[in-house]
Order: sequence, then C-alpha cells, then structure tokens
Amino acid sequence: MVESPWLYVPNMVPISSYYSPVDIPVAGPLDAPLRCASINDEWLKYVAGALSQLRLPVAWRYTTNAQLDDVMGDVDVLIAAIGAADWCMQSGTVSLTILAGNATQGAHVTFPHSFASTADVVVSESTGLYVASSSSPSASGVDVAITSNVPLLANGTALLTWLARAS
Repeated sequence: MVESPWLYVPNMVPISSYYSPVDIPVAGPLDAPLRCASINDEWLKYVAGALSQLRLPVAWRYTTNAQLDDVMGDVDVLIAAIGAADWCMQSGTVSLTILAGNATQGAHVTFPHSFASTADVVVSESTGLYVASSSSPSASGVDVAITSNVPLLANGTALLTWLARAS
C-alpha cells in the first residue's frame, strides 16, 4: 500500500478554489429567486461534496467572525438542500379516447419519479376540441381527463400532455 502524501503535510494551510476571497452573498441559499438544476442522481453526492470548498474560511471576504459564522451556516443549508434535492420537473403524454355516447374520459398518470410532496400539475390536449383537466395530484401521480361539451357521436381521441413540478 502506498501512503498518500495528502494525508499529512507539515505547515499545510487550506487553499480555496478561488484566486482571491469572494464576497458573501446577501441572500440566503434558499431565498427567492430560485433556480432549478437537473443533476443526475448518482452525481448529486459529488456536487454536495464539491460545495465543501465553501466551508474554507479563506474562500470568503469577511471582516467579523459573525459574518463568517453566518456564511458557514448558509453553506451548510446549501449543502443540505443539494443533498435533499427533489425532482425539478417531469412531463409525459397519455392518449385518451372518449367513446361514442360519452362526454369524458380519464386516466391515472403515475410520475416516473415520486416527488417529496404533492406536485403542481398542468395539462393540455392536442386537438383543441376538448377541455383537459387534472385532479387529485399527489407526490406520485395525478388523475387527468379530457371532456367534450356534449356526448360524442363517434369515438374521439386526443393526446393529453402533462407537466408536473414539486410544489
């Protein structure tokens, strides 16, 4: 076994990834406005680990220990948020056919990945002839439907598109 030279180096001091200290953001890491980033689930732990660089005091431009304590707390919140990241947005389609003599047809859609909480869902349909709707959203799926103003004389089919995001 080869001993790593990184285990101990006398007089070693931490070096930031930044050329010089950076300003402390005014907003907290979970304050609006927020952005959503899609990161492969397997890579998430590496992103959270890379953020540990922000735990080095030499990374920040600060004048008081209180400022440093505050930004270290914010870094912990940021790392925790990345580690607990939910699915940003998911979408899909379902073909629905209203049978002759009926005015509505519904289905249950199961999301490819469950959200941590109830999802917000938006639906639309492809023909413009029907009203698309959703009801009973949950973290794992939603009920969707297309509705005609009157019962149909012949079968009618539409492609319903759904878009879901964590609420």
